[in-house]
Amino acid sequence: MYQEFLQYELKDPQMDVNLLSQYQLVINIADTGIVFFINDAASNKCLAIEKYKFSSPATTENLTMNLQNIWASHPYLNAGYWKKVVLLFSNLKFSYVPKEYIKGDINPEIFSRLNFKLDKGESLAHMRLDELSTYCYYAVNNELMQWFGEFYPSMITKTAHTTAAFLYGLLTYDKKASHIHVNVSDALITIANIKEGRLMYVNSFPFTSPDDVLYLCTLVADELKLDTKDIKLNVWGDITTDSDYFTKLKPYFLQVAPGKRPEFLKFSFNFDELEDQFHFDLFNAAKLYL
Repeated sequence: MYQEFLQYELKDPQMDVNLLSQYQLVINIADTGIVFFINDAASNKCLAIEKYKFSSPATTENLTMNLQNIWASHPYLNAGYWKKVVLLFSNLKFSYVPKEYIKGDINPEIFSRLNFKLDKGESLAHMRLDELSTYCYYAVNNELMQWFGEFYPSMITKTAHTTAAFLYGLLTYDKKASHIHVNVSDALITIANIKEGRLMYVNSFPFTSPDDVLYLCTLVADELKLDTKDIKLNVWGDITTDSDYFTKLKPYFLQVAPGKRPEFLKFSFNFDELEDQFHFDLFNAAKLYL
């Protein structure tokens, strides 16, 4: 049944299902579908990538059922002996708070109420990004967390928000104030700006077309008071360089470049069909909990 939702799968022939206890499994979960990748923790080699798209957008109530349909018949996802499992939640329910505002007597939910409301069946999680001196608060699906806990009982499943993995990857990138970093997924675009190690801006927006992406990039540039003629726009995501997304951006942003893969991760020729800007957040999540 898992193949019903499968969009593509890439695999290194050296991957050995008998060695899953040495591998990390990182899963990006959105209401439109999931993407996962597997890497060898010792060699930092990418071993597999698979992308699935749900037949219709999932809700809080049926998200777990969608994943169960994939896991039930998958040849190795249902193995319970991974070295580590990391879940990335891709949604609009997140907020970033500078660490100086975090105090023991403050209810953490205060930091999220202005940005989002938790649905029934969701809880508030958080993680710390020390390099940016900030905390990320985000919503997680309770039923999904319980199911993963029961499915992989021998380990603690780690969680993060996709924006945190994206920002973590940017820390090794050029952090000039005149750079805007963009990550485009199936239904959300994340835009970030980092200046001298400080997070100046990060937000995600829903979109449906290349025109939306152009409008949102221009909007953020205006908000940051940056001239589009001087900005370098680094673009990652599931979009190819010959797509309308890049075509729309180039007349307005004179310096548009596809983002690069993380340098720490090794890829065999089996992944050459994926352009370098694909799955930047997913790949960098492998380093979040080392």
